[in-house]
Amino acid sequence: QLLIPLSFYLIAAANPSPSGFDDEDEKKFHIPQSQAAIRRYRSKFSGPILDRIDIQVEVSQPTKNELQSDELAEKSTEIAKRVQAARDIQTNRFKDDTIATNSEMSLLKIKKYCKLDLSGKQILNTAITKYRLSARAYHRVLKLARTIADLASRDRITAQDIAESLQYRGKWG
Repeated sequence: QLLIPLSFYLIAAANPSPSGFDDEDEKKFHIPQSQAAIRRYRSKFSGPILDRIDIQVEVSQPTKNELQSDELAEKSTEIAKRVQAARDIQTNRFKDDTIATNSEMSLLKIKKYCKLDLSGKQILNTAITKYRLSARAYHRVLKLARTIADLASRDRITAQDIAESLQYRGKWG
């Protein structure tokens, strides 16, 4: 048996439909496209592969008001500070382990570091049924919720962290 250690970050992009438009734009621009064609297009993305992508974000086209707004987005340096603080929390958490990040947690470590309160369990149980989460997806939701809590410098995972983590599962899988 050959063991090849591999760790990488995959960043990918895909159009929401064969035309490149989302449902709203297709209606607005009167682009005739059947739901069957969209399903056929999206079926090219393997469910098991999508199940392994922890964060899936749908990005919509900005409105003209958003484009012309004087409101400034959060600065990258501020985001970087928050991310570094979360990484420091994880480094401290795993200082006596062979891993460095939440994404590397084994099942035993998930059980140790991803404890949920009753409302968090209820949200996750509902999601298991409603979205038919696989065991892999279930554990990835917990790891991501742990990271979301770390970004907020919280020791405990909240129901809100679980809900946010579930939002990143995507609609295609």
